[in-house]
Amino acid sequence: MDIALQPLIVDVVWLAESATDVHPVAAEVFRQLSGDPDGRTATRMGMPVYFRRIVAGGEALTDPATWPPAERRAVVVLADDALLSSFSIRNSAARAAVEQLERLAASNGWLLLPVALAQQAVANPVINARINMIRLPPDAEAEPARSRFVAGVVALELHRLLAPDRTVRAFISYATRDGGHIADGLKSHLDNDTHLQAFLDRTDIYAGETFSQVLDTTVIVGPVVAIVTDAYASSVWCGREIVLAKQAGQPVVVIDAVDDGHDRSFPYLGNGPVARWQAADPISTYRRVVRLAVDESLRRSYLPLRIAHLCRLAGVDQPAVVLTRPPELMTLVGTADGAAGTT
Repeated sequence: MDIALQPLIVDVVWLAESATDVHPVAAEVFRQLSGDPDGRTATRMGMPVYFRRIVAGGEALTDPATWPPAERRAVVVLADDALLSSFSIRNSAARAAVEQLERLAASNGWLLLPVALAQQAVANPVINARINMIRLPPDAEAEPARSRFVAGVVALELHRLLAPDRTVRAFISYATRDGGHIADGLKSHLDNDTHLQAFLDRTDIYAGETFSQVLDTTVIVGPVVAIVTDAYASSVWCGREIVLAKQAGQPVVVIDAVDDGHDRSFPYLGNGPVARWQAADPISTYRRVVRLAVDESLRRSYLPLRIAHLCRLAGVDQPAVVLTRPPELMTLVGTADGAAGTT
């Protein structure tokens, strides 16, 4: 293995007005995958993201042969009105670039992610002849919803690229007494509007199966969404699910749906992202939760690869354990033997 190879590189391609133009979708992809250049985001994933501009009436796409090599590569092509309009121009640099990227992706095993930012992109034979596109939902066609949606889908596909079985399954943890309606809505949203698989005990434990066995084996395979209502902290089952997820190192995202309050709090729900439940606009909550869950899952799959790459470059031993968030008591359980090699 070439020790200089990055584990994963993302290239964002679009038809730009100038050599300094930054597409808002490209900027959001950079912000989510690499880090917020304005410093408003406390955590940085540090994934290399390159802007690949095709300057209208000017420079062609930089020769991909000169791009930094990587073990894995994802190329995001932003098919907006400007890019599609250029295809009708004879010897269009944009059309040639897209066709070249399709060939290179097929021959090199790159993940090519065309994004339909214009309605006519889906019907365009140049950009949608072989590969399915990322498509915007009707209520996410304007900024900033458009950029956030695309960045979230790109992050999910990158996690699927790194995941051994290319699947992402979210476990929905809730208290039956007062969280069922939120859980049902989230399950429906995940099944119908995302590429995440969702586990909900009410629908995914079959007759004859043992509750504890199914829950214990399912909660440790993907991100957990904890719907924290008034009754949540009093549920033995909910507490068990969070402890198992923490022990397995799975990310936990919280929906704060506390209404009147509760007598006690569950101590292991801290140190993770939280979304406030918006009863008047549940879809916005579900989308935010999906984005957080995908981001945390990608962080979990990518950061160990990045740490290993940096250790190879520095010529030092890799840590025994990589923690993708600042540690808490539950995440340190079982890591004492490798504590000296924990990052």
